[in-house]
Amino acid sequence: MKRIIKHSMFLVLMLFSTVSFAQVEQTNADTYFYYSKVENAKLILYASSETFANLSQEQKTYILADKLQNTNYDEIVIYTNYGRELWFRKNGTLTLADSWDMNSINIEKYAPPVWRGNTQKNFFVSGNLGFNIQVPGGDFTALLGLRTGTYLFKEMFDVAAFWSFQGSAAATSADVGLSARAYWPIQKIHLKPFVGLGVSRHSTNTTEKTATSDVPFYLGTSWFVGGGSFEFCFQTSKNTNSSVTIGYTFCPQLKRN
Repeated sequence: MKRIIKHSMFLVLMLFSTVSFAQVEQTNADTYFYYSKVENAKLILYASSETFANLSQEQKTYILADKLQNTNYDEIVIYTNYGRELWFRKNGTLTLADSWDMNSINIEKYAPPVWRGNTQKNFFVSGNLGFNIQVPGGDFTALLGLRTGTYLFKEMFDVAAFWSFQGSAAATSADVGLSARAYWPIQKIHLKPFVGLGVSRHSTNTTEKTATSDVPFYLGTSWFVGGGSFEFCFQTSKNTNSSVTIGYTFCPQLKRN
């Protein structure tokens, strides 16, 4: 009796398998794919529904063999909604090399840093070190600076208040003022070149104290790293020496999507 039951179950399974393959054989392979293209000698196939994804590997092999008749593609990638399958063909034999689900990949880990949040709250603080270039003479004077402000219009501009101090054995001086900058983002390499203008009050302390107004010009670039950016800046104006500075700007709104 047990033998009869086992043989019956075996026959049922064989019949089901035969019917299943018959259904596949009766269906044109093109009905499973709604679009195809070739990229870098690879054939890309887009499955029309999850029906293909639910087929067995043997059934998929049969359908692909039918699809690849009279072609010489050896590498095939199949898109099934969020699923991906990589197939290879060698000496006429098809092999499933790998499959994965795009939903399982942590895209955030590879996303470039971008600014987000309310632009009215994108406050930043920037500190920088540098030196003045004194011409003629070629002397250098150390410089320490601080900027604090906010980004505007989707981080294309900023306005800030700044203070800088510079000194040597002969004299010390300080600048206080306001500045505005315009940025041109290059997202692929995380750079933002900028130009800007400011208004400042420059005071010098030597044997006499003097103070003058000035309009500094800025040219430089920001390189996004971590929660902010490194800044490289050249500054020049009519009444003060030109300077080169490097600094770091911290902004809490700089995060990965």
